[in-house]
Amino acid sequence: MGRWFWSILRWTWRVTAASTVTAVAWLLLGGPLFVDRWLDVTEPAVPADAIIVLGGGTVGNLPLPQGWERLTTAAALFRDRLAPVVIFSGGGTERVAEAEIYANAAAWLGLPRRILVFEPKAQSTKDHGPALLNFPLPDGRTITRDTPLLVVTSPYHARRALLSFHRAGFTRVRIVGRHSPSAPPAAGTPDALTSTIPTHQPSGKQYNDLLFRAAYRSFDLLIGLREIGAIMIE
Repeated sequence: MGRWFWSILRWTWRVTAASTVTAVAWLLLGGPLFVDRWLDVTEPAVPADAIIVLGGGTVGNLPLPQGWERLTTAAALFRDRLAPVVIFSGGGTERVAEAEIYANAAAWLGLPRRILVFEPKAQSTKDHGPALLNFPLPDGRTITRDTPLLVVTSPYHARRALLSFHRAGFTRVRIVGRHSPSAPPAAGTPDALTSTIPTHQPSGKQYNDLLFRAAYRSFDLLIGLREIGAIMIE
């Protein structure tokens, strides 16, 4: 092979190595990913007719970590009385519908079962909007395109979720990714727990060192790229 080939190979290797080192350093230092900012179209919560929790995957009969985050957000919204009913949307891949799994987990977090409703037909993000149009509410009304809704999902999933509802014609949907409740927690719920061990002392250990930060940001980057790909396909 000619000298030009080895010269190109060396430069390719140098550029690849430099790019890799730069990317790893950027993740370690917590630099912005930019793609996550574009995907996050969440808004502050306002009073609505219903809280909609979009399924975020399951393992066995339990939600995945992002599912628990959505559930705690929904519980905080309900605690602040921002809506009288919580609807769980998702069919899923388990023997039990994702909506049921999430509702059971929400009950463990303190949500009363009388206000929990299942929508078990949606099998993907694009299905949520159409599946909830004309969906019956416990008070006898149905969800229309003008019904005010708080849709709870992960920030990186927010734009794709909003597109699903917009394509179904909804006009008063607000995507919520996080909410800090102002109302006190109910007795017996996780936020109300206090230690029963008199000698317990918090360790003060942190999980935001460089390696943890790189792992979290790598996940954010990959899941963000996946979301962009899904938006382009749908």
